[in-house]
Amino acid sequence: MRGGSAHRRQVGIETNVVRCKRCNLLYTRPTLVPDGNPYEEESVDSYFAHLHDDITLARGYHYAETAQKLLGAPGRMLEVGCGLGLYLQGARERGWKVRGVDFTSAFVESAAKRGIEVECAGPLDSKFLDEQYDCILLVNILEHLYEPREVLARVFKALRPGGVVAIGVPNELGLTARAGNLYFKTQGKPWAMNLSPTFPPFHVIGFSPQSLRFGLEQAGLEVVALETVLGYNDMEKATTLRGRVESAALSAILRTAQVIGQGDALDCWARRPLAS
Repeated sequence: MRGGSAHRRQVGIETNVVRCKRCNLLYTRPTLVPDGNPYEEESVDSYFAHLHDDITLARGYHYAETAQKLLGAPGRMLEVGCGLGLYLQGARERGWKVRGVDFTSAFVESAAKRGIEVECAGPLDSKFLDEQYDCILLVNILEHLYEPREVLARVFKALRPGGVVAIGVPNELGLTARAGNLYFKTQGKPWAMNLSPTFPPFHVIGFSPQSLRFGLEQAGLEVVALETVLGYNDMEKATTLRGRVESAALSAILRTAQVIGQGDALDCWARRPLAS
């Protein structure tokens, strides 16, 4: 289970976190399976309340510009799990022809209002993925999937030879998770920082640099770039001395993680080989 306020409020389902000895992939056992689409219960405003449109749009510019550097020119882009479509809006403003896929109808409607062509479907059912693209975005998606290998196989086929995929996932073996797990252990608590949240929408698999590279290579993709990204202190405002100490410790850990390259998230670019 997750530490911090979610634990103190008794939020989440208790399960075990297991790590593969071969590739360092983390997963839950038993696997946490939601009853239906957990996002359908969320309003667009509440689910995306933490997002800032200008920052998310700027991230879309970044994906578009990085892909153009790798490919030489803008082309066709598909985002799997596109949400509000802000990444795609940013890419479109940089000259890309964009489409999105999401299986939550309210999110699809919001993205469509931005003038983006969006399909309401899951990644294994999407007809958009039957076509080919120059760039595919898989940002904050893989950790939620129950069939990640099958989805990566579809992504591979949907990339033109030489096409690229951008992937963003939490780094489950980053310094924050390691330090948090050690902290819980010293308190005698069977809690873990990994695979948060343990309530809908669940994180059911967790990646490290090693396991992400392994999974992509197993799918036939060549890793072009893989780096850790600095996290942020998302603890609720402390009202007790203990809470203030924990928040200060987390801020110090985050600064250290940035210096030693063990940030809370992974940013990765991979390519479908030309001869494939």
